Amino acid sequence: MLCVRTWLVVSLVVVAACDSSSDPPPESVFPQENRFGRSIGGIVYSDSEPASFATVHIDKNANSGSDDDFNPGSDSMVYTTDDQGVYRFVTAPFRYDMTILHGSDVVVLRDFFGRYPWPQIGGTEPPKGFVVNVSPTLDPPLPSGMAASFFASGDDAATLSGDLASGLSLGIRHFATAAVGDGDSTAILYAVVYPEGGSIANATAYGRVPLFVQADRAAVVIVPVASVSDSANVAFEVSAPPGFLVEPIQISVDFGVRTISMPAATLAQDEQLHVALIPFARWIVQATATSAANAAVVTRSGLIAFDTSYPLTQITLPPPPVPISFANGVIEGDGIGVREHLLEPLDGQGQTLRILTLDRYSSLADPTLFQLPAPVGRYRWTMTNWPFVTQMEAMGGPDGRVNSPSATAASTEIVVAP
Repeated sequence: MLCVRTWLVVSLVVVAACDSSSDPPPESVFPQENRFGRSIGGIVYSDSEPASFATVHIDKNANSGSDDDFNPGSDSMVYTTDDQGVYRFVTAPFRYDMTILHGSDVVVLRDFFGRYPWPQIGGTEPPKGFVVNVSPTLDPPLPSGMAASFFASGDDAATLSGDLASGLSLGIRHFATAAVGDGDSTAILYAVVYPEGGSIANATAYGRVPLFVQADRAAVVIVPVASVSDSANVAFEVSAPPGFLVEPIQISVDFGVRTISMPAATLAQDEQLHVALIPFARWIVQATATSAANAAVVTRSGLIAFDTSYPLTQITLPPPPVPISFANGVIEGDGIGVREHLLEPLDGQGQTLRILTLDRYSSLADPTLFQLPAPVGRYRWTMTNWPFVTQMEAMGGPDGRVNSPSATAASTEIVVAP
């Protein structure tokens, strides 16, 4: 009992001392924020290519409210990308809008929060890099009645054209390719052999060889070819919104670089395709449907890499978005996921505007950020949405606009007042 009483007394004294203390509260142990913790950087893409010498402007996202007190201090909120599309900001809001001037396009992407975004702005930037002339030889030689097509993959592979007889022109990202892994290269050349006049889906042989080349030297390569014996049968079932007509299904093949691809087949609904299982090949399906009432209203599957081990691939096409109104500088569109509002000037002046947003309402892209005139006059408004893309960051990279289903509404004309 004595021990218990003593413990109670001590406990009460300690509690009383804590409650009656007049000492100041302890100081925070959290370190002061380092401004480099707010830095962002990445690559701007126009289609599959880095956007060279684009001007990038960032500002806090007005709708989030998370950066109302953001002050960049002396750090610039404008950056010009280099020839590889690279940009970097020392400090940035936690949630921000990014406006990009590239050529005659002004593109705003609203509500980024990632620190390494690779924004995709659309457009048609031509491929950049170095060109290597490659003379391929097949081993064993190409049999009579057979054809050969060539593909390339790897971090350095950009473009490929030509044929076995006249030679190949390979576009690479750097002056020379480099060794990676166990005897591989940053550019790999593939050859696929199939019946002349037939489909590459009926391939009978293939070859693969790493390329160790540089731009100032022509290269002669021998591609060892082995037979392809395995195959599979595949079919596709496409579901479109009511009132839409499904177009013939397009099948293509590449080896990891979508810009170096080849059509393989055009199929009707549920039509079966016999596919040779070419090692390292990537088979792509693309389905499209148009509105029976207006052919300008289109829904697309995007480029889907399908698994040849599944005999049936089901594809669901999304419904189109609904452009609603434009008034007082605010554009409204009903849709799901990322929505793009494309505004093309009809009076022969001004920039093409693209607004990418997750919100129903958005202000226009602002050319005055780049000392250009404010938009005014008639514009053609076309709205597209990507319903399964729920973060702006997912629209990034060279394939950001084509690797997810999308739908486009019919265009309409609006007038932007001064």
